Amino acid sequence: MKFSKYLLIFLMLITGWEVTAQRISWIHARSIDDWERVLGIAGNTQMGIFVQVCSEWSKICLNMNNIVLRDRELVKEINKRFIPVQIDGDSDFGQLWIKYYSLPGYPVHLFMNAKENILIRLNGAQDRETMLASVRRAGVLIALYPQLQSGFIAGTLSMKGFNELLQIETDNNGIEASRPIFEEFIKKFGNQLLTDSNGLRWISIFGLDLNDPLFTEITNNSSIYKSQKTFQFEDFLNASLNLNLRKAVQDSSEKQLSNILIHLIPLLAKDSVELRKLRLKTQKLFYYDTYNAEKFYQTLEEEYADSSAESKRRDYIQTANDLMETRTTLPWATTTVKILREAIAIKDDMNARIGLAGALTLAKEYDQAVQQLNLARQMTNDSFFRAEIDNMIQRVRQIQLQNQQ
Repeated sequence: MKFSKYLLIFLMLITGWEVTAQRISWIHARSIDDWERVLGIAGNTQMGIFVQVCSEWSKICLNMNNIVLRDRELVKEINKRFIPVQIDGDSDFGQLWIKYYSLPGYPVHLFMNAKENILIRLNGAQDRETMLASVRRAGVLIALYPQLQSGFIAGTLSMKGFNELLQIETDNNGIEASRPIFEEFIKKFGNQLLTDSNGLRWISIFGLDLNDPLFTEITNNSSIYKSQKTFQFEDFLNASLNLNLRKAVQDSSEKQLSNILIHLIPLLAKDSVELRKLRLKTQKLFYYDTYNAEKFYQTLEEEYADSSAESKRRDYIQTANDLMETRTTLPWATTTVKILREAIAIKDDMNARIGLAGALTLAKEYDQAVQQLNLARQMTNDSFFRAEIDNMIQRVRQIQLQNQQ
């Protein structure tokens, strides 16, 4: 009996030591092939994936791994529910991860399923309680996510279900890709979202159509909604502006643009000066996106009318550079020529003349382009720059010849 008692104590001590010494069984993913193998294991075992993106030099990472992730209960939960994967953020593969998932720094912990959907994202240092709660919550979401997707398709999602689904979808696919889910959420629950903290949060993230009664309700009672912790009124207005401007562009509707300028922009402006600037900026974006070069230029002139000469010239040059990269059709090239002539009228220099020559080439005004390049050549005595400008002149003549054939 005594021997059995000692044996039992010995076994308990050994078991206790093993649990205490237990570590997370990390897999180190150093390449796409390594990651593909992890996905294969997750798919075959129906386990989740716990990813830590860290760096050897990060003290926060070191503390997380030496203190928080040594907790016995936490280690047990991670090893039971997830395949733990470490990725060195300083490696080439780690840099790909950081870029793809827009990771802000070290450490980042991601709970994912076998289809690479992010269920929970934790940025920065976390305490033991947060990590443990996240592990357990992610374990639930692995099973829940397919049900949420099916419920959305079937039209049976509850408010809680919509909140869960939107959190996962926006984290994986972004705001705009998730907008159809939000619109169904609004359609199904309407005013109920205004009394739900999560519903208000989503409204401030996605914004609302100006014609939606909820928009009027919120803006007419802004003081009430500004006091809600999960509702960011300014974010809501900016999101609503982006949404309504995008719809106006899609429909090429100046009527919708007018509604934005009258009913939405004043809510964003702090004073009459800012109101004017925001209205002109919004108009300019609309005409840019609807490819209306003439009205874009008219709005630009009005926008810069009160600017100082130096500021106006700088903005003209920047706008012209942007247009030459993104809008190269004849109407836009003609507009760019006008803008650069305005800049040169304020202050002339070699670079502006070269830019004007480029715009004139796009506008198929080849002789004028060569004339501007010759003027630019006269502005420098540097033999290197003169040779480069001579090459530009030859290139313009080649383009002219090609277009004449």
